[in-house]
Amino acid sequence: MNPTFLFWGIALAATAGVILHPFRWLEAIWAVTGAVLLVALGLLPVSLALVAVGKGIDVYLFLIGTIT
Repeated sequence: MNPTFLFWGIALAATAGVILHPFRWLEAIWAVTGAVLLVALGLLPVSLALVAVGKGIDVYLFLIGTIT
């Protein structure tokens, strides 16, 4: 399978899971699963994934603060 199609397929599935939250799973499960799949399959370099995680710290803290 073409890595580009696989990459976008995983990204689309993760985004759809976040928006639609099937099975009543938390949005974070879909987002993290998509990210882990991209890294595990070698479609996203680990270094780039870590940079992205570092840039999102403020968002993660905000989301944690909204959980009640």
